[in-house]
Amino acid sequence: MLKSMDRGGPARPPTPPPVPNPPPTQSYCNTLLSKYKFKDGLYRSTTTGSMFENMISYVPGGSCFDALKLWQTEKFKHVRAIDENIRQGYRRQSGGHGGYTFHSLTPDEFAAFEKALFF
Repeated sequence: MLKSMDRGGPARPPTPPPVPNPPPTQSYCNTLLSKYKFKDGLYRSTTTGSMFENMISYVPGGSCFDALKLWQTEKFKHVRAIDENIRQGYRRQSGGHGGYTFHSLTPDEFAAFEKALFF
């Protein structure tokens, strides 16, 4: 005699538990965007640092010397040109001072910065 719950065959194997999500990793989606806000078509810095200063904390090791080595590579050539354009504009407005603080990047400039830093 069959019991009412018996379907007449072997029991189904148990369903494995769901695979947990991988731990969060550092990606461009949540790094530079913590130092820039997109507003009116531009990425505006939220810190007083230059592009170089904004990237230091994302360089493995986190030291300014490691960041400087990376900054001087061919990979950052286009980013250094963007930085130099910002410096030149600031120099013209400030009467010769080359350091700058708050700055804005176009979407293309921001993408180039991210690409050089994270990819």
